[in-house]
Amino acid sequence: MHEDAAKQIIGYWQLALGRKELEETFEIVWERGYCGFQNSKGRMITQYKYDDATNFTKGLARVEISGKYGFINENGNEITPIKYDYNLSFHEGLCCVKFNGKYGFINSNGNEIIPLKYDNVSSFCNGLASVKLNGKCGFIDLKGIEIIPLKYDDAGSFSEGLAHVRLNGESMFIDKKDEIIISSLKYEYIGDFKNDMAPVGYFIGYF
Repeated sequence: MHEDAAKQIIGYWQLALGRKELEETFEIVWERGYCGFQNSKGRMITQYKYDDATNFTKGLARVEISGKYGFINENGNEITPIKYDYNLSFHEGLCCVKFNGKYGFINSNGNEIIPLKYDNVSSFCNGLASVKLNGKCGFIDLKGIEIIPLKYDDAGSFSEGLAHVRLNGESMFIDKKDEIIISSLKYEYIGDFKNDMAPVGYFIGYF
């Protein structure tokens, strides 16, 4: 075989093996009622110490110990304390968490970006999240700045530029400027807009 051709073939194999190395995968494994994470080489990156866990998404996995939650990275390092009473997945770079009865948001480095001071929050959508404090709802942006005042009795999430809110018994849709776009909705159930339509209806009983 010609030397140049041999070097080229070796280069292709090295590139292929390098890509395979980058595509490391992880799985949740169990032992004696506890779980941990094992990489694609069969090496444990954590101990068997978690009561439950989720698979990695964008480099992070949620783990649980004794009803408390936190996140680890693909090195097996805990990027947050395992202390939160509640958390969801990341949306638009932030994850809502609950601690001592109050909600706020952390980023993917585990830093508390928006203080844990709210009575309830939604995940971020379209750059805004609904928050509730002292019985009133409004919206904040990704920096925690109050964009729409906390004046509504209830609030959903923004979707396609509109959010469903309730005030003094009236349901309506507002835009990000807090302007009423659709008002006087009489339905008991009102969902978010998707493909320019929002589901609405009435509750007729229980089964």
